[in-house]
Amino acid sequence: MSIGGLRIEILLPSSFSLKEKRKILSSLKQRVINNFNVSISETGDNEIWNKSTLDIAIAAKDMYNLNDRISKIKKFLMEEREIEIIKIKTLYGEEKIESI
Repeated sequence: MSIGGLRIEILLPSSFSLKEKRKILSSLKQRVINNFNVSISETGDNEIWNKSTLDIAIAAKDMYNLNDRISKIKKFLMEEREIEIIKIKTLYGEEKIESI
């Protein structure tokens, strides 16, 4: 099993309050979950109304599938009109499962 993640720093140019930010992020997070079956959470810049940091956790059966899913998620986010991506960091880890 391969495990990876994305840390994405984004700007929300159409957000002018924390309430608008939460609405935009809630919609974005739900679409990412529905399309890619991953875990996603806002992990930084919580009190800044036009900026956010999101972490996405991804599990796949092997590195090939993990890289494919990461590429598709990045493409999806880059096509989003309500956000501007400042920075994307890709994180990799691998879980070794041993039988008892």
